Amino acid sequence: MARPVARRVMWLLVGLSCIVLAGALAWQGWGTLVPALPKTLRVAVARTGGPDLQIMQALAREFAETGQDVRLEVIEADDMAGASRALTQGRVELAVVRPDLDLPPRASTVLQMRSMPVIVVSRDADALTMLGELEGRRVGILPADQGLAAEVVRALAQSGRAAAQVAPLASDDLAAAMRERNVDAILISAPGARAFSASAPLGRLIRASRGLSVAPAVPDEVSALVPGLAAQAAAQSALPSTLRGDVEEVLAASRLLMADNNLDPSLVARLTERIFYARAALARRLGQSVPFAGVPTENVTAATIPVHKGAIQYYEREQQTFLERWSDIIWIGIASAGALSSGLAWLMRRLVMHRRDVADQVVARIVGIGEAARAAPDRTALAAIAADLDAVTAEALTEIRTRDGSRKTVAMVMIALDGARAAIRDRRDELASGAARPALRSMPGDVHVAV
Repeated sequence: MARPVARRVMWLLVGLSCIVLAGALAWQGWGTLVPALPKTLRVAVARTGGPDLQIMQALAREFAETGQDVRLEVIEADDMAGASRALTQGRVELAVVRPDLDLPPRASTVLQMRSMPVIVVSRDADALTMLGELEGRRVGILPADQGLAAEVVRALAQSGRAAAQVAPLASDDLAAAMRERNVDAILISAPGARAFSASAPLGRLIRASRGLSVAPAVPDEVSALVPGLAAQAAAQSALPSTLRGDVEEVLAASRLLMADNNLDPSLVARLTERIFYARAALARRLGQSVPFAGVPTENVTAATIPVHKGAIQYYEREQQTFLERWSDIIWIGIASAGALSSGLAWLMRRLVMHRRDVADQVVARIVGIGEAARAAPDRTALAAIAADLDAVTAEALTEIRTRDGSRKTVAMVMIALDGARAAIRDRRDELASGAARPALRSMPGDVHVAV
């Protein structure tokens, strides 16, 4: 009969092939299913500093209620710097940050949440309108703009100018500091038209002081060194009436939505697309327009703040379809499945041929025993042949029960056994009646019978 070790190895190979094939198919199926499942991204937003928190919370609700494939989980931070640290430490995938504060080192820009014109307030005699004109002067700054002031000081130093002296001021002390000439100018960001209202620090300063010059900080060589400051067309509604029509371009400090560089570009592209599509719904939820804006991608290699690859895909309309993204993997999977199925078919064929060889060997041994029985010289030799037939019969039954129980195999073995038993009976009758014995013969199966 067949060697058990060889059969175990054969079945082991077949089992391993089936496992590998099933794993490949499951992997392909999972790769197809995963992109369709909603992906939740955590976004860190400061509790203070403007409407950013309300905007992101409304956006998260909009995504959840409309069943988008990208969801947002808003994580509140104490301030903008805290949101930036959360992204740096990997506790979130997204964050709304001010680039003039601690910029996350391993993050890139997705979109611009909103921008705020940078205003310089000075006395009419000085009429400071450019950041470079703050060289060597004492500049008042609000706590919310300390990061911006620090960047301006650094930019002045890098441009070879004398650094400005920064004087932190409280919002109620701005007018007094200007009247008493404690500062030469005040650098302040103006977050929208409300910055000039009577309740806002800048509006109170303008109304409480006379003889002030209020002007946007127009672009100069210093601004090119300050991250987060970019030249943009002046929003006339955000400027005081005395400046409307006179200023065409201003510097603006931005609030940016930034994403971890390791985040899947296709996921970021989908997120960017969903955010811009949701602007109308957000305006209805919040009761005001949402000033989302894209980031320029004309020369991303020269950008001070990098743009995320996924955002570039959306802005440049380079988003890949499912087949474009996964076609190589799908074809590799199909080819691998074909190769595995061919190998499995070959193993099965070898197994079937092996079983046939085993069945043929069993039948050949039984036939040989029948021929040896017909040539047995005496009852002792015939008894030994009958015992050999019983042993072969037991082995054949074990093989049929544990290995191959096909009807064809069983029929072949039964026919051979019937013939061998008939030969033993016939020879026993011949020996009992004293019939003539045949000549000396050597039979298969190592059974030697002498006449």
